[in-house]
Amino acid sequence: MNSRTRLVRPLRNGQITLPAAFRRALQLDLAPMLQITLEGQELRIRAYFPEKLETGSAWLRDLYHLLAPARRAAANLTDHDPDAIIDLALAILRKAHVSRRS
Repeated sequence: MNSRTRLVRPLRNGQITLPAAFRRALQLDLAPMLQITLEGQELRIRAYFPEKLETGSAWLRDLYHLLAPARRAAANLTDHDPDAIIDLALAILRKAHVSRRS
């Protein structure tokens, strides 16, 4: 096994832990999101920085930036409370919508 290959055990629900050396090499800990691509029998994972994209949907980039406070506030919430995350995001969007109208 070379230094670029590691074996990891998937958890019951399919989650895996990426080795720290891989996360550092790809700067995954700095990325707000990960892009995962399935090509044949391989997964490709890379850091995804929407604010650095020059192509794509402008409204989607705007929405991503608008939801930044919700992402920060939800960082400590668990996936077991999705209603709280959704409620928080909606409250932030409503507040931003009202402030834009003023």
